[in-house]
Amino acid sequence: MMLYNISKPENLFDRLDSLTGHVEMVMPDGKAFDWKEEGETVKSLWTAVSKAPVDHVELRLDNREDTRDMLDFLIRGNCCA
Repeated sequence: MMLYNISKPENLFDRLDSLTGHVEMVMPDGKAFDWKEEGETVKSLWTAVSKAPVDHVELRLDNREDTRDMLDFLIRGNCCA
């Protein structure tokens, strides 16, 4: 699942923290992070490096329920411009 123009990363981070299955975040440079193990590192780097929206990231979810929850979250406009 690709996410574009992420203007509210804190909302995205909160949602990712609530997911139950495996979540992998792939940054624009291709580096992949296991959210459960490296989420705090990603949050710190993201907020320290840039206050501007991140162009795009890819989320890899292995749980159908998590995918459904993320789609609902995105449709409601909770993180992206």
